[in-house]
Amino acid sequence: MTELSKKLFVRIAGLLLAVMLFAAVTPFRSYAAEVPSRKQVEASGLPVLDITLDGYGEDDIHRSAWQPAYCRLDMNGEVLETGAQIKGRGNYTWAQEKRPYAIKLDVKQKWFGFSGARDWVLLADYTDETHLRNYFAFTLASGFRFSFTPKVQHAHVYINGEYKGLYLIAEKVEIDAKRVDIDVTRGDLLLELDNNYGYSEPEQISTPMGNLLVVKDPDSEEYRRKAEEAGSKLSFAAAKRFVKKCISAFENGLLENAPLDELGNYIDLTSLVDWYIFNEIMKNDDSVFNSSIYLYSRFDDKLYMGPVWDYDISLAGIDRYTNLNPTGLQYLDNPWERQGNWFLYLLNRDDFVSMVKARWTELYGSTLFSDSLKKLNDTASAIRKDVSYDYALYDNRGVFVNMADYSEACNYLMNYITERITWLNSEWGDGSSGELHYETPKPEETQEPEPTPGEPEITEAPKNQTPGPEVTAEPFPQNEDAPTWPALIIASVVSFALGAGAAVLVMIIVKKQRTKKENSPEDKA
Repeated sequence: MTELSKKLFVRIAGLLLAVMLFAAVTPFRSYAAEVPSRKQVEASGLPVLDITLDGYGEDDIHRSAWQPAYCRLDMNGEVLETGAQIKGRGNYTWAQEKRPYAIKLDVKQKWFGFSGARDWVLLADYTDETHLRNYFAFTLASGFRFSFTPKVQHAHVYINGEYKGLYLIAEKVEIDAKRVDIDVTRGDLLLELDNNYGYSEPEQISTPMGNLLVVKDPDSEEYRRKAEEAGSKLSFAAAKRFVKKCISAFENGLLENAPLDELGNYIDLTSLVDWYIFNEIMKNDDSVFNSSIYLYSRFDDKLYMGPVWDYDISLAGIDRYTNLNPTGLQYLDNPWERQGNWFLYLLNRDDFVSMVKARWTELYGSTLFSDSLKKLNDTASAIRKDVSYDYALYDNRGVFVNMADYSEACNYLMNYITERITWLNSEWGDGSSGELHYETPKPEETQEPEPTPGEPEITEAPKNQTPGPEVTAEPFPQNEDAPTWPALIIASVVSFALGAGAAVLVMIIVKKQRTKKENSPEDKA
């Protein structure tokens, strides 16, 4: 064999080996084979949102400016239509293949039976293989003492007639009588603590501990307009100065170990305790003083924590630092320990920890955790087929945490939540092994679920209730569309055999070419 033939053989053999390995492994990652037809999507039982852009394509949508569009929402036969505007949203998520969007309707509409509003958010959940982490976060948060928690609904989305996948449509975090109910004309502001991206925002408030607050709603022009309409003399600058006063007094008090009731003059301790417990449960990177930490001010009163937002990488949704470990307090263990981490100080105070333990006892003694887990399980069953449609379009499985299939991803999530709550109860509760009020759904209920409810039910937290028997999350049923193990093995063997046969064929061709060349008159000469 000539040197050229050897090189050719090695290259072809290497290529064939790569093809063989890919063909052998691919069946183990199978979901839906094709992007669904419109008929399949409409038969899913979930709402379908059609967005028609006014003379431009999806690639022309930007985060910096609203552009005209038309929205048609079909909620199982109930149709709402109106003109609208659309723009991109998000920071890291905007750079992904599947993009999130913000929608502003021309008129208020009651999407999914929620309160009427113009502003809605389309969460892509691209990095969450289950499409459930944000859903669970908002479901769980609705049982905490936050003044507002966005309601959410899974829906299929089309843009200019092209299927764009399964989205979680959410109420926007904004000032509104039915959302964050504060009064701009009295100097109230909606804020975000954003140490990652806040430096690009126009209205910033720096803090003594190095945190950065930005005003999210309203902007200065809207504030001025609303103040004039209401005859208010309170300026936007004065409203910001009040926020600066509160946050500075609070953080300086933390550094100086001021009495807890004194700290409570500047930030509401009830919402602070609930916000802390909620984010320890969720073990969310972003919430460790990075970004998406919402709070609001009531002028001449204090600051309040919430609403909660942005949990697509929570609950072991990303393999980073201690995130995959369901134990430990993230505000003490997370190596992203910023100087501005309030809880590095608060968790070293007996008075604050006592408040946390008392509130945890109320929450754990209720059915909130069990009810939220059951809704998670039911929703996972209900959207299984819908998620497979999204997989077929983007194949976004394992962006951060790699799972074999949807069933494994859901089981992993639910088991993690159970272990997380159990560990927190051992830390804050009575030291028991961790008991949840969770009734395992009957098989037929899991296999034949009802469509996902549009609005998570709010569960009040009864006090002093005796915990029920210890249970764990029910294993999620295997994907009925996925190939069986015998089929996977057969497919792999066939793939390997075809690849090996192709390699032998190449060898025969190379050998014939060599023999032909050796017997040519030129070689004999």
